[in-house]
Formats: sequence, structure tokens, C-alpha cells
Amino acid sequence: MALVGSQPSDFTITLGDLADGSAWSSAAVSNTANGYKEAIISVEITSHASNAPDVGSTFDVYLLQSDDDMSDAIMDDNWAGTDASITLLNAQFLGSIEVTADANTEFRGIFHSRDAVEALGPEWGIAILNNTGEAIHTTDANSFARYRYVIPDIAG
Repeated sequence: MALVGSQPSDFTITLGDLADGSAWSSAAVSNTANGYKEAIISVEITSHASNAPDVGSTFDVYLLQSDDDMSDAIMDDNWAGTDASITLLNAQFLGSIEVTADANTEFRGIFHSRDAVEALGPEWGIAILNNTGEAIHTTDANSFARYRYVIPDIAG
């Protein structure tokens, strides 16, 4: 049995106006102090205010990792650990959020890191790839991502 951390934490990720076919990475989350192995990742993305996405298209969510928290770390897809554009090549796929052809609509997905990897590593983050045929809503606050660590229940 596992317990989920009590408070979700927000990723630093700027998704507003992310163009179709583009990917954006979050800033790195430091996991060196506690070494958590798993997290539940929640993503909410609002489609463009007036242009509807293509029905059945997706927002794809990827897990990004680092092998170290030092300046010489190797990071997935040359991720810099920053809230920035990224070209995805080898990052671990977490899942997709399928959309309908509705403008100005919130689309949500919940993902578990263990579906991609056994352990998060010392620094980690996510990337979102927009494959919907339209840009994401221009207001950045309308789209966000957060995480909660899964904490093992050692008493049970």
C-alpha cells in the first residue's frame, strides 16, 4: 500500500500559446533530498480560445530525467532543466490527452511516473508536445501541470 503526498506542487512550465507541433519542458524538480521513486502527474491544458483542435488529436506528456544534480549531469534530450522549448527524441512517454474539436475547453490527464520508469532520479520534470492542430490558449494560467509524490507506507 502507498500513500500520496499531502500537497501537490506545481511544475514551472509555460504552456500558453504553445504552437502545434512544438514541445515545451518544465523546469527541473530537485529530488535529491528525499529520493522519491514515484510521482502522480496531473496536467490541464486549455485549447485555443477561438480555434478548435482537431478531433482525436493529442497533447503528449513525457517524463524528463537527469542522472545527477550537478552541472555535468546527463539529461534526457539535452534538456537544460529549464522552462523552455525542447526537441523530444528519447524522453520516456507518459501518455496522451486526447481532445475533442472544442475551442476554449479544458482537457485533463493524470499520469503515474512508474508507468515509464522505476525511479525518478535526482532531478526530473516533464515535457508537453502539442499535436492538436492548433496553438494552446494564449493565457498561460489556463494551462498547468502539478505533481504529488507517492510515499511508501512502511507501517502497513
